[in-house]
Amino acid sequence: EGSWICEAALWTKWIHVGKARASLACDLMSISAKDLAQSTAKSFALEQIAVDYGKQYHKRVVNAQPPHAPYPTDLEVCYTDFHDIVVTMDREIQVFIGVHALANCKNGPRDNNKRMKLKDEITASKCLVIATSGMLLRVVSLVILNLRQANGNVLAQVGKLEGQTLQPDCELPGLKQGPNEVVSEALKRLLETKLSFIVNKVELECVASETTQKESKEFSIQTRYSRNICSAKLKDRMSADLPLPVCSKTEGTGEWDDRVPMSLRDRPVFVARGDGDGRGHLYAWLTNSEFSFLGSSDGEGVLSAWLQMLAIPRGPAPEERLGVRDFHEGSVFESYACGDESFALQMASDSDVYATASGRSI
Repeated sequence: EGSWICEAALWTKWIHVGKARASLACDLMSISAKDLAQSTAKSFALEQIAVDYGKQYHKRVVNAQPPHAPYPTDLEVCYTDFHDIVVTMDREIQVFIGVHALANCKNGPRDNNKRMKLKDEITASKCLVIATSGMLLRVVSLVILNLRQANGNVLAQVGKLEGQTLQPDCELPGLKQGPNEVVSEALKRLLETKLSFIVNKVELECVASETTQKESKEFSIQTRYSRNICSAKLKDRMSADLPLPVCSKTEGTGEWDDRVPMSLRDRPVFVARGDGDGRGHLYAWLTNSEFSFLGSSDGEGVLSAWLQMLAIPRGPAPEERLGVRDFHEGSVFESYACGDESFALQMASDSDVYATASGRSI
């Protein structure tokens, strides 16, 4: 009851690949794509919503292929539930849908201050809400990377940095799905931004979706979290050593806290910083049991004790970084040392760059 068959025919040039037969008596409602377009055209707002909805639906049809999603069928096109579509629509349309839902649903925040705060967040595109079955629902869609080594260890984000302030937080790396992004595009953005240090090391295996729903304490409404978990492995012959600075035990801090297990005390913790904004993340390879424990309420104290014993390498201050406008012919803008070799990247002209190894051009 309530299921759609061949909804793709409303938004694409669709060819049916089978026949449907009812096993029990049922009522069927048929919708004409042409009549739907004519009906929505009577209202400018509805037409804009229908046009963007159709674009997002079509994008999912043409992008539905393994390993990101199963191929589309007459019965199902992945990521086309209403809340999945809305999270990728244009921001102006998201705001319109959210404000309209807040004004017409009965289960919104009763406290007027909470209601005004929620409306402010909706109009500022900080929060997305929809109406489903007459009830207000807050929606969050996340794309998460579950990257594993051959031994089963998982890459975990174990902390967040704000300057030199560290906030322990054990979870899989991820981000919110943005407007006009299908899952594969959001994953690409995750790898090119927060995880640029492994962008060429990852081989995607499959994507699984899970949905949870709970009440938001801040706004007293139900929030649905859609987690698109992208399972991946390191490509063959790729090292698990990340090209990032590694934390070391802080000198003068004495013995390790007894709560920190021996297995973690020598574990490399890598630091990835943003581009001069003082923010960053800490990453480590963890076993399944370590990840589950450190991410639980029971493991919060152990995680905090572990990270507090580590010295975080200081990132260069913004004024220490060369901007693009500062580059000129002959400028050396990156240099490294590895063993007896030294490496440098140097501007050879206004548009060309060459690399050297101990003075030899490479």
